[in-house]
Amino acid sequence: MELLQDIHRGMRAAGFGSIQALPFPQCTYPSGWWSATMAGKGIVVTQFDAAGARPCRFQPRYYNAELHQGILALPAFMHQALGA
Repeated sequence: MELLQDIHRGMRAAGFGSIQALPFPQCTYPSGWWSATMAGKGIVVTQFDAAGARPCRFQPRYYNAELHQGILALPAFMHQALGA
């Protein structure tokens, strides 16, 4: 969590107003959990346009708007530690 807090502080210092950690299980890595961080200037990266994500020229077998929105959810301990 300290590393993620440092990343968030650095991104804020660089002018990113919206920052979101994206934790995910990575079964092939010894610790099991990894994360990515996304950030934006002038946008809120957690705002998701579900209506815009629904139209698709092909039928995906995995992705859907609900899954995309769920990816933005954080576990309670990350909310607390990152001030999200």
